[in-house]
Amino acid sequence: SRVFVQSHVREHSELAWILNCLGRMGELGRMTQYKSKGRGRDDVSVGLFTYPLLMAADILLYNVREVPVGDDQKQHIELTRDIAERFNKRFGPVFTVPEPKIQKVGARILSLRNPAEKMSKSDPDRNGKILLSDTDDEIRKKIMTSVTDSGSEVIYDPEQKP
Repeated sequence: SRVFVQSHVREHSELAWILNCLGRMGELGRMTQYKSKGRGRDDVSVGLFTYPLLMAADILLYNVREVPVGDDQKQHIELTRDIAERFNKRFGPVFTVPEPKIQKVGARILSLRNPAEKMSKSDPDRNGKILLSDTDDEIRKKIMTSVTDSGSEVIYDPEQKP
């Protein structure tokens, strides 16, 4: 694996601009993130609306076959596939059409404060999420104070005890 500062790679934003020219308003308006955070609001940014195209650029730039994602991100991979196929049909075979790779275990990491919700970087409660910038002590404290099951038995019941 390589770690790099994405904003230092200009090809990300350049490809995102190209994909913005291929993206369609209807498909972006159907994206779950936009529908939950912005649809019907006058103050929503264009960035929120077109963010899925930046995500598609992040994937397509590296011609990967599989993209490891949580189950809630499958829609983004489907959009990326549609964009790649549209581009390839119009300009020839340029991009690999990626498949989502969703793990059976850990496909959705739940909030440390509200186990009925997924962990999210946009959660206003800092204690509901673990950030890459958190120190070991902060992580330990968040885990030790997380909401857990109060029952004494160990069972798996995603419907009654998420």
